Amino acid sequence: MTIMAEQPKKKPNNLRTGLLLAGVALFFFVMLFVKRLWLM
Repeated sequence: MTIMAEQPKKKPNNLRTGLLLAGVALFFFVMLFVKRLWLM
């Protein structure tokens, strides 16, 4: 797999991973908020 390949530039990969995690967290937060608004 190309994901596990050694890359000299590791920072963009870290940035992409951070943005992905932040996006998932934001998605769950928004879903929780919408669900709470819908239930009330």
